[in-house]
Amino acid sequence: MEKPDALTRHQVNQCLMDIEDNHPLRERVHYEHIMPLCKLCKKDRIPGFKTSLRYTILAEMGIKKPKNDDMMREDPFLYLGYGVNAYFNVMLNLSKMFGMITLFVIPLYMVYSENNV
Repeated sequence: MEKPDALTRHQVNQCLMDIEDNHPLRERVHYEHIMPLCKLCKKDRIPGFKTSLRYTILAEMGIKKPKNDDMMREDPFLYLGYGVNAYFNVMLNLSKMFGMITLFVIPLYMVYSENNV
C-alpha cells in the first residue's frame, strides 16, 4: 500500500481559509452567547488577535472604530443575517409561550387529579 503524500503548507492554509469561510462564527461565539447563564461566571474577554490588529490599523489610519463593532461583539449572531435572528426570536417566544401554558395548566391538573370518579 502506498503512503499518502504530506500536505503542503499551501493546502493547510487553504483548508484553514475554507473553515473560516464556512464557519464565520467560530472565533466570535463564546459560551455566554449560547447559554446566557454563563454570563454570571465570565470575566472580561481580551479581544482576539484579528480584532486587536484591526483596531490598531484603524487607530494608525486615524479612523474611528465603527459603532456597530461593540454590538456585533455582544451578539455575534447578527453576522448571520435577519433570517437566523428571526428564527431565534421565534424559538424564544415559543418557549416562553409553552412555559406560560405549563404554569397555567398545572393548577388545572391538580384540580382534576382530586376527582374520584
